[in-house]
Amino acid sequence: MISPLFGIGAVAVLLVGGGITLDRLALAMIRPPRKVRGRSLQTLPCHVRAHPFNSSGQPLRGWVLEPESDGEGTVAILVHGWGSSHGRMTRLAEPLLQAGHPVFLFDVRHHGDAPDAPYVTARHYRDDIVAATREVARLHPSRPRVLVGHSMGGSCGILAVAEGAPVQGLVSIAAPADLWGVWASFFDRKGLPGKWIVRLLLPFWRVRAGVPFRTLRPEVRARELRVPFLILHGDRDESVDVSHAHILGQVSGTAPVILAGENHNDLLGSEELRRRVLDFLHALEGSPEGPAGGAGYPSPGP
Repeated sequence: MISPLFGIGAVAVLLVGGGITLDRLALAMIRPPRKVRGRSLQTLPCHVRAHPFNSSGQPLRGWVLEPESDGEGTVAILVHGWGSSHGRMTRLAEPLLQAGHPVFLFDVRHHGDAPDAPYVTARHYRDDIVAATREVARLHPSRPRVLVGHSMGGSCGILAVAEGAPVQGLVSIAAPADLWGVWASFFDRKGLPGKWIVRLLLPFWRVRAGVPFRTLRPEVRARELRVPFLILHGDRDESVDVSHAHILGQVSGTAPVILAGENHNDLLGSEELRRRVLDFLHALEGSPEGPAGGAGYPSPGP
């Protein structure tokens, strides 16, 4: 006959083992793969200067890109997506530089050329963006600054601006409104119960984030934005469904711009997207409120 204590011990072992397995899976999912893609910065039409900086003690690598024409346009701070790097953002940096806009590129911790980190949560992503915007504000204190984020860079850009990042405009490109919903959709596409997997992993992510999860929800914090906001999304995005753009638009009171025939990554090379971003930057320069005008800037049209 099996002792009741044996049964209790067996259950305890299964629970502990299951918890360890879930914790390892949760940790693996917030350690992004390293991918450095895109053109070398030295081939861009600009003067390049390395600019290392820190985010809450974490060393990061950044680059100041000045147009060859010594342009005085709005400064663009470009933020890559999850598992990507500054290299992917060179596709957008080039036309901005050609139009006379200085650009600041950087790699979020444990991405691209940045040093290793144990893991990266939305809070770390947000904090690295805030640190980058403060560096650019120090370099260009009297000029308008716009944060342009792709995918998770756009989502965490919303969080950063809601936390007070010193910029006068925000552009999100193919950004998830619901970060955990995107993970659930990822598992669903692989034939797994995404909703339930995410529910099991959330407690492990919450501990590592170290802040209330409500502060890390773009679909909530978008209503706190007090700067002009441009939402761009492709209608053929299979990684982040276009419904996310409509959610962000509804919450923020901003009509999203949906680009026909564009997917998640190729969107960055779209001529229409580049025109929209440039028009947005130029609108900030022409505002009578000046760089400190914030919400007084004209909002982009649909």
